[in-house]
Amino acid sequence: GLRLTDGIDANTFQQATGRPLDSACPASSTKRLIDAEFIERTPTHLCLTAKGRPFLDAILKKLVA
Repeated sequence: GLRLTDGIDANTFQQATGRPLDSACPASSTKRLIDAEFIERTPTHLCLTAKGRPFLDAILKKLVA
């Protein structure tokens, strides 16, 4: 999960849930956090940055809102 340095693997998430990661964390939820450099989205992962780690609980609330 996000607590790990590697973050959430999109393929593993889809295999476990049957849903793509973008359905749980859509761009509308992640854009501001990415722009503020709290999270990073690659083609394969969603992960916290060093700047975002201290704010994990608040970030999780934003992602699932």
